[in-house]
Amino acid sequence: MNSYQLLVKLEKFGNLIDTENPIMKIIRSIADSRRDATILINNLATIAGHTFQEKSKQSSQITPDLESPFSNIRSRITQIPLKEIFVGISNLEDSIDEVVLELGKSSNPFAGLRSNLETFNSSYDSFLKNNSYGQAINIVYSANSLVENFESILQFILSLKANLIKHIEYGESYQEVTIFLNSNYSYRDFIQKLDAIQEIYSEICLLMSISESEFPLQIIKIESGSLFVKIFGEAKVIDLFLGFIKDTVSFFHRKFTNEGKIEALSKKSEALEKILALNIKLEQAGIDTSESKELISKSVVILASNLNYLLLGEPEIELNGELMSLDSKLKEKYLSGSRGYLLTSNDSKPKDMNEG
Repeated sequence: MNSYQLLVKLEKFGNLIDTENPIMKIIRSIADSRRDATILINNLATIAGHTFQEKSKQSSQITPDLESPFSNIRSRITQIPLKEIFVGISNLEDSIDEVVLELGKSSNPFAGLRSNLETFNSSYDSFLKNNSYGQAINIVYSANSLVENFESILQFILSLKANLIKHIEYGESYQEVTIFLNSNYSYRDFIQKLDAIQEIYSEICLLMSISESEFPLQIIKIESGSLFVKIFGEAKVIDLFLGFIKDTVSFFHRKFTNEGKIEALSKKSEALEKILALNIKLEQAGIDTSESKELISKSVVILASNLNYLLLGEPEIELNGELMSLDSKLKEKYLSGSRGYLLTSNDSKPKDMNEG
């Protein structure tokens, strides 16, 4: 797993323990009963002391108020729907297990979190079965411990995020994009997919008469294994780039879902225009297409070859955090079919990318 995948899992967990999440509102509400729990502990200690004095001096017992703080704690707990809290805890446990599996069972802030959550769950279950003073105190302090634990985890996630994905300042003329392809690639395939991204960007710059030397495609972060790139370039070019990626992925997935077949982008300009709507997109970007038909015809073929190589056979693609994915039942079938298709299709081979 690369750092981007790890970060996705961490952010998913971070969302679960966000203060607005229902389960966290419940846990924080119980933890906020600390004052009542402290009063309850002190009053119970006072009663124990008076009982001892009664035995030795036969003095009258002065019973402190136990019901008021206990009632406050109980009302916070019992107003919670049982299903909501148990489902919320189960989701937290599953998310913790995912992260621990990636980080290892020791030397990370998640290592003891699972047992703290189990302690809270056990305290909650015990209170429901026997809502005694002692059980009320236990659940409040286990909730408080859990909240403190979660706050430490959130700081850890923010720190890790800052280290994994560096922030780069750039002007309004630029825009960034992240692409994540969740497959495993050889060194050669990885490099060629990066080349395809560069070729698509270069061709759009040419079409839009934007100087690539003035606005080169620049790297924020790249990771191999699966492919993750965080890059930035000229804003209008990136807008068009994003549109081509989305339209191409939609075409590939739609064809396979509806017709059960793998189909690459054709090199015929009429078919490509229908899928990519290049003329329309250029005109929307303020580019006059009336005098550049020959350039567009040539460029659209180059774009198609590179889009084919970058995206064909990818059942799951994440673009700027937006997931475009086939149904899980179709993924493996698409992958296995794509392998055979890519072996026999000249249109997807890297050596053909620049053919016009």
